[in-house]
Amino acid sequence: MVIGACPEILNYALDPVRNWTDFMRLAEQVRPMLGICSSAWEHAKSAMGAQNAATTLAAILQRLNDIRSPGSYLRSLAKKAVAGEFSTMPMIRALAN
Repeated sequence: MVIGACPEILNYALDPVRNWTDFMRLAEQVRPMLGICSSAWEHAKSAMGAQNAATTLAAILQRLNDIRSPGSYLRSLAKKAVAGEFSTMPMIRALAN
């Protein structure tokens, strides 16, 4: 479902993405290309969990033309996740439509 909604991330894959481990590894590779610093990334993984952080990164990449500062946006979403105000599913559903 995530890859269907966010296919852009596959353009950066050197190997097939077959499972969550592959997907999260790919997100780790793409993160610096988006200018997201390691502290913002670690905070997002801590706040949302590694799978949700990777999903969020893929969604940010998919909407990159609309997002001025991917790192700031990720920090903002991580802050919302800590407060229980963010879930990746609505974001993925919106991108899928």
